[in-house]
Amino acid sequence: MRTFLRSCCLLWTLGAASSSCFAQTGDYLGTVQIGVVKLRLALHILKTPEGAFQASVDSLDQGARGLPVDLILSGNALRFTGRSGMTYEGEMAADFQSIRGALSQNGQRFPLDFAKVDKIEGPKRPQTPQRPFPYKEEEVTISNNGVTLGGTLSIPQNATAPASAVIFLTGSGAQDRDETLFEHKPFLLISDALVRAGIATLRLDDRGVGKSTGNLAQSTLEDLASDAVAAYQFLKTRKEIKGSSIGFIGHSEGGITGPMAATRAGDAAFVVMLAGGGVPGDEILLEQGQAGLRAAGAAPQVLEFQRAFHQAFLPVVKAESDPAKLPEKLAAAFEKLKAENPIANMAAAQLQPQLKTLATPSMSSFIRYDPRPVLAQLKCPVLAINGSLDVQIISTQNLPAIAAALAKAGNPDYTISNFPGLNHLFQTAKTGSVAEYGQLEQTLSPRVLEFVTNWVKARTIQ
Repeated sequence: MRTFLRSCCLLWTLGAASSSCFAQTGDYLGTVQIGVVKLRLALHILKTPEGAFQASVDSLDQGARGLPVDLILSGNALRFTGRSGMTYEGEMAADFQSIRGALSQNGQRFPLDFAKVDKIEGPKRPQTPQRPFPYKEEEVTISNNGVTLGGTLSIPQNATAPASAVIFLTGSGAQDRDETLFEHKPFLLISDALVRAGIATLRLDDRGVGKSTGNLAQSTLEDLASDAVAAYQFLKTRKEIKGSSIGFIGHSEGGITGPMAATRAGDAAFVVMLAGGGVPGDEILLEQGQAGLRAAGAAPQVLEFQRAFHQAFLPVVKAESDPAKLPEKLAAAFEKLKAENPIANMAAAQLQPQLKTLATPSMSSFIRYDPRPVLAQLKCPVLAINGSLDVQIISTQNLPAIAAALAKAGNPDYTISNFPGLNHLFQTAKTGSVAEYGQLEQTLSPRVLEFVTNWVKARTIQ
């Protein structure tokens, strides 16, 4: 998922209450809205045997639990702090049953009230596969240019011959090997279906996530494609894997790095692009921003300003390949925008983090990258699918471009399909808005799961 919404991730630091006359402990639940995304936060306050108060926070919809916070209690006033300057300030009700306050970060303030609860239920995710599985799982590590990637290799049980294999490539942002988002685990679900069908799978944590080292924000698309090729070469060394039958399944940004890796590997068996890009990154972001806001019901002036924002900065990023010069040029473009647009001037503090994101190697390489020349080199079988309600990789913008590039390549086996009523995660949705992702119980449409599994089986299992 490539979006500026990633700044809403909630990360917290260790601490205990420094002072308090407050003697109530318990669990509190609240919902904060950041942009179009609503996140449920649980606050847990406890008293240690030594008499000190401590607290932790769960970001329930992001799957982050037990995160300690620096807590200060004074009378009915409550304050806790986290990384990146994130702070919550609230006032406890006299009966200790609620807290009224707001969360602040990067100059933005978000109302957030908590209510005391007896039990905090996690989101329902009925499709998530449950262990024990009827196949073998092995923790593996892969080295690539000083980076160590941790992952899971899943191998069909009692295989009588080497198995075909799939390497999973995640979307943008810090993703674990299951591509966990709002406690949905789509890669685990697809992997489970494939291994049960007799196909081995390799799922990897992104750089800097889980058991992988490295810095994702400082990594370019070329770096990520290099990681994918390293995983491919690793599978070639495994006696349980059929070296001539290894392919890639990538989602969103992974649908871009998959074709890159396949062309570099030289003999990849297939590529599956799940909501993968078919046009340059700057074009994707421009339409993504508009579609996401429309799905969220944004006012026309908001749509107009976001387009102005993108049109002011995306050409700067695309034209400047020197990372040392990019921040200065973005700053100059921002001053120009503020002089021309009153909204930019008023929202300067909120927009600054987005400018920093645009200057990272991760985002700038995405903006500059055009996937079409690589797609025009692919000769292996390719499956490219989208959901019609996808507001991040717009199907009508990207699928025709992918089809045209593959036709140019003379590719003899490619399938392009647009699934009605599905969003960027291939969930059955109403609007496709990012805000729906965590609200939906479905992790992946059964139609897509069956379609992808059967397509891969037809090209691997003889």
